Amino acid sequence: MKWKPGRIPDAVLFVIFLISIAFFVAVLLSESPRKAPYFDEKLKASQTMDRAMALIKEERLKLGIPIDPVNDPNGTGLIGHQFSPITSERGDLEEKLTSTNPNMAALMVKYLEKLKLKKGDVVAVGWTGSYPGLNLALLSALHSMEIEPIIITSLSSSMWGANDPQLTWLDMERIVQSVLPYRSAAASIGGKDDIGRGLSPQGIELLKEAIERNGIPLLYEEDISKNVEKRLAIYRDKAAGKPIKAYVNIGYGRASLGPLEAVEYIKPGVNRHIKKELLQWKSVAIEMLKERIPVLNVVDIRMLAAKNGLPVAPVPLPRPGEGKLFYEMRYSPLLAGILAVVLAAILFGVASFNLTGYLLKRREES
Repeated sequence: MKWKPGRIPDAVLFVIFLISIAFFVAVLLSESPRKAPYFDEKLKASQTMDRAMALIKEERLKLGIPIDPVNDPNGTGLIGHQFSPITSERGDLEEKLTSTNPNMAALMVKYLEKLKLKKGDVVAVGWTGSYPGLNLALLSALHSMEIEPIIITSLSSSMWGANDPQLTWLDMERIVQSVLPYRSAAASIGGKDDIGRGLSPQGIELLKEAIERNGIPLLYEEDISKNVEKRLAIYRDKAAGKPIKAYVNIGYGRASLGPLEAVEYIKPGVNRHIKKELLQWKSVAIEMLKERIPVLNVVDIRMLAAKNGLPVAPVPLPRPGEGKLFYEMRYSPLLAGILAVVLAAILFGVASFNLTGYLLKRREES
């Protein structure tokens, strides 16, 4: 092969091309699973949720409440009835099944981290009895990250949630005290307008009895604006002067999130800014956004699960610690760096050799 000064032979360029391809393939093959950010907190949260679910299942069986093998194929005990006296509205069974995955707690850790929350921070929480799995997931994440929640519960539930009169969300909250030491600061009846509208008198009475037997103060206010103001006052009082760093809404409670028309303006996930369309309504989430307090809106569970690599209505349930929330496929930065340096050295060497030859030729010609 004759090397003319000032021109790199095609054969040399081809060899460099082959070396580049080989290095690129080597980096691709270096891809391996590595622990995702906040791995320890996520794993602890998922394991805690798993233990809490076991406690609820044990108590459910003690109470003689059967577990439906068709609609609760994993036998979690978190799936309620299709109909009951305290059922407030229709519900999506697939969403309820998706929320029983203990790794949902890891997703909550991810969102809390996105809110830049740290140990000792205070968050306000508003939820219903409709998604006991999500409620447990959030509590497990808060416990793992040592964040302090102030909780207000709207107790009624949609289909398939915590809608057994003997085993409401407040009962579940009490049952898991040994692993999740949190209780609601107040509880409302829930249902339409948060006062049980649409429920039977029997259903309303059963909800009041559940609130009373769990020793939780009843929040009842027929005017929705006053209801929201009472909730805000409770959050401020329980915060005891500490700033509320975020508001977490789970489900579609009217006082917590707003009317159905408002839902499209508070997206699933983290919301930091209020949209002008929301100013016509009043809810805790809207008032928090007005105060520039970020809102984590946990709704549209199918979308949140799919977006974060969690299966929809999985059978069987994944074990705690499984999935993309815990491990990410990454290339070796060390190998990539070494090969980049080697390739740069080859290119520099070839270019230097060629330039030297060119300069020598010019000198000879002169």
